[in-house]
Amino acid sequence: MGWRRKCCFSYLKGSSRHISNYDLEIFGSSLKSKSKRDLPINELIDTEDKYLENLIMVRDVFRDQLTLLSSKDKELIFYKLDELIRLHTEILTGLNIKGSQVGEIFLRLNPIIARLYGDYCVHLPRSMDFITVLEKEDPKLRAQLFTCQAKARPTTFPLTSHLILPFQRFLKYHLLLKEILKLTPEDHPEYSSLKRATSEMSEVGERVNERKRDFELAQQQIQSDENDLNFINRVEKTIKLMQLPRGAQLSDFGRLRKAGELTAENSYGARLSDYAFLFDTIILLCTRPKWLQHRYRFRTAVKIRDYRIGQTSPSHPNSIPLFHRIVPHPTPHLLFVCRNAADREVWRKAITDAVDVVEPKENAERGHVLAMTTFKEETSCYCCNRIMAGIFFQGYRCQRCQALLHKKCIGDYPCLEVGSTNSNASSINNNGLTKCDSVTLPTVINEPLERSESTLSLSPDSKQPSADRVSKLQRETEEELINIPVERQSWFAGDLNPKTASVRLQSLPVGTFLVRKRVNGGYALALNTPGGVKHMCIQSDECEKEFYFSDAKRFKSIAEMIIYYRNRELT
Repeated sequence: MGWRRKCCFSYLKGSSRHISNYDLEIFGSSLKSKSKRDLPINELIDTEDKYLENLIMVRDVFRDQLTLLSSKDKELIFYKLDELIRLHTEILTGLNIKGSQVGEIFLRLNPIIARLYGDYCVHLPRSMDFITVLEKEDPKLRAQLFTCQAKARPTTFPLTSHLILPFQRFLKYHLLLKEILKLTPEDHPEYSSLKRATSEMSEVGERVNERKRDFELAQQQIQSDENDLNFINRVEKTIKLMQLPRGAQLSDFGRLRKAGELTAENSYGARLSDYAFLFDTIILLCTRPKWLQHRYRFRTAVKIRDYRIGQTSPSHPNSIPLFHRIVPHPTPHLLFVCRNAADREVWRKAITDAVDVVEPKENAERGHVLAMTTFKEETSCYCCNRIMAGIFFQGYRCQRCQALLHKKCIGDYPCLEVGSTNSNASSINNNGLTKCDSVTLPTVINEPLERSESTLSLSPDSKQPSADRVSKLQRETEEELINIPVERQSWFAGDLNPKTASVRLQSLPVGTFLVRKRVNGGYALALNTPGGVKHMCIQSDECEKEFYFSDAKRFKSIAEMIIYYRNRELT
């Protein structure tokens, strides 16, 4: 305290003001606080200077001297190095200007810091892995790296240690700012900006860490998907007599959820198969290989969307009944018989999970028309803005509002399309591919070795039922569909303007259609044709008791009209 007292008396010499001990204590405390605040500021400036020096050294000693690397390889390894040097040159220049405010500098450059370090931290593992692989495979490059390392400071640090330094430096900024803020009085001119800068840098750090975690999880999902695809491709080769739609693969129907012994019976009690492969959107029913055989024999396939799971009957305690959604019937259309009660519960859960993938329970009150989708390019969720991780069936696309969503985000993102009330897909097959429902009606035939539209065109090696029976069941199905209200029909899209309807259909197969409500009332048919999407007004009389395109043919309902023109030319 003695040296401060001397300074005070020297500064105030000749003044008539009486200096009390209290005044000396306040002045001394102010000097002490100021000197303490200078310590973290000086530390920030000194460490920033050394950090920038290290970045320049990496550029001059490593990047520019590694002549065996191509420009593309250097860009991958020394990712955004020049941008980092420019950024930190600006930070250091600002800190060295007399009277500059630390908080204002970081507030001004915060967007650049967030973007640049977000990209760098996500890319860092790739750079590290790439240089490690090159170093192992190329002895000449390894020798050149050792030469560069001998010229660097410190000489004990390999290139990978210098590459990880920016990530370590970035995580320290909010700690240094927090220390400066702690020693800054609330009435200080810099306090407000410094407080905001500390908070924003902390948030940026959290976002970058979160982005880095998301990237790592995405890489894990990609690896998992690659393993799934390889396994599904092997499964496809073990099933004979299965004809997939042209250009399709078994992986187009989703991930394989379960495979094992499962006896399938139709409503007449006839045995269909004894082995099943459960995917996200279909169940393949097969028979096991016989003695000295190595491949499963395909019998039929069941679209999960077409069925609902019923309650187990006391008379069949180890069974799982499936009832058809479109054609209601008191008895199950399919009966899965399991080996025991434990096996039944495993299969029931697996099928229930698959149903939830096809028709997510999160969508119960959101009104989306969802289709599982494979995104070929990096795509972000509309709700959480995080990437759709993986390489196939990463998420959902709403066929109404075109929203792209993670499954977990569906419940937090309502359909934005006006008047969206229908939760059923119109002409969308939930395997991520489109299917033209305007070609033929689903045919429900509960005979052994059946073949129907519900099998997704997977053809069993079997004799078809009689033409009379098929025609009869076709008529019964049509009668059932006619009685379903328009709003519940799978092809009804709700209130939709022509432009939106055209966008929905133009990328789908020729023949795909939807029925929409017109803005000024009434209904219209939108049909994808070889010449583009055509819109046809559905005329009706004043009481809406008859519907027609022209007076030549009238119908009692729109559903009847659709069924009629599905198998006839629109002229």
